[in-house]
Amino acid sequence: MKGSLCRAALASLFMSGAAFRSGENQVGVTATLEGTYTVLGEDGMRGHQTALNKFGKSIGNKQLELVVASTDATPDSAVRAVRKLIEQDKVQILLSPLSGDEGSRSRISPRRTRN
Repeated sequence: MKGSLCRAALASLFMSGAAFRSGENQVGVTATLEGTYTVLGEDGMRGHQTALNKFGKSIGNKQLELVVASTDATPDSAVRAVRKLIEQDKVQILLSPLSGDEGSRSRISPRRTRN
């Protein structure tokens, strides 16, 4: 399971190379770092870091920086975390594994912006 998460995270980073052409290099990550499932969220974050350490922390000449937002495995906290990453931190790539009801009951409509 851990290996699959790492591979999925890296695959999404490498397939999203177009986002990095604009000069952005921040990757938003949500993790359940509060409440009952904290251990699983911490494990997931170790997986992200391990993948970056093993396969590199850059795409082309752009260094990657993980911007982490914590959830407590509830839909409301997942929505708040994702909105913060997108609207305040301005990440262009989002890795957001969800636990329990977070994924099934939380939906965020994409907001398109024109450059």
